[in-house]
Amino acid sequence: MAGNGLPPWATRQFPGELSMPLDPKMLNNVVRISSAGDLLGTGFIIGVPSETIPQRRWPYVITANHVVERQIEVELEVSDPLTHGELLPPIPIKGWRQPLVGVDLSVAPFPEDRVPRFQGFPLENFIPEGEVVPLGGQICYLGIFAPLEVPMGRSATLGALDIQIEKPEYSYQADLVDCRSYKGFSGSPCFYTKQYAVLDPTKTPASIPPLPDGTIRKVGHVTEVVSFCGMFTAHYSDEKAADAEGVVSRYGVGIMLPCDDIREALMTDEAQRERRVLDEQHAAAKAAEHPPLENAGARQPSEWDNFEALTKKLVSPKAR
Repeated sequence: MAGNGLPPWATRQFPGELSMPLDPKMLNNVVRISSAGDLLGTGFIIGVPSETIPQRRWPYVITANHVVERQIEVELEVSDPLTHGELLPPIPIKGWRQPLVGVDLSVAPFPEDRVPRFQGFPLENFIPEGEVVPLGGQICYLGIFAPLEVPMGRSATLGALDIQIEKPEYSYQADLVDCRSYKGFSGSPCFYTKQYAVLDPTKTPASIPPLPDGTIRKVGHVTEVVSFCGMFTAHYSDEKAADAEGVVSRYGVGIMLPCDDIREALMTDEAQRERRVLDEQHAAAKAAEHPPLENAGARQPSEWDNFEALTKKLVSPKAR
């Protein structure tokens, strides 16, 4: 049991296989990003495997760079996995960095010791590297619905691939999705459901990825696997600044950064060095929890040594 009376899985949970329709647990991956209490946008938590420690993950929080750039103080409110969308008290987040030049993406280490519990999803839950969501594919994206300040799931359809996005501070390739989006959804994680047809359920096709722990998935004649496919960064708008209040853009087109960019950002040389340092600190902390081991190779007293010591004790005069 953890220190808060909960089992370990309730305090640190990285679910592997997801299912559709939208699993309510997926909303727990979403975090509210704010400054001085004002909503800036959405973020989400990803667990990256340790470089050296089996079964250990280091969590990161991901969002669109424009959400946090030039902000002096940034705070996160993490979804409580034991509730239906309630947010835990805000915690400060430092160490934001933009790993890929020109890409609207920002990453920061997530301070897991600052919250009693949280939920993220593993890096292995990304769609395979180089794979793309097909045109017309159905996508779910999860973000903070600003009017009610709660995580909310929305749906979209992939409409275009590899579109060059040019803005004053950014230049990157992204996909376009048909959707309705509002303030607060920048930085939302996106998921795609892929169906696998299985003629013989007793044989798992090699193309179906295993679960994060390496377990082979059990399949039926049709298996659905939900994978992380990207991040919602922005949406096209024809709103006017003067009358934007309550106005919905006629475009209904959003921009999704593919997950390959996010994977690359989490596997830079800097990020890997950072995780190796965390591994060393974690190992040192674990070692400090146990008493030092005695030298098993040291010479142990023999029976003669013990007898001689006892004899000397008996015959030695007592001190007065």
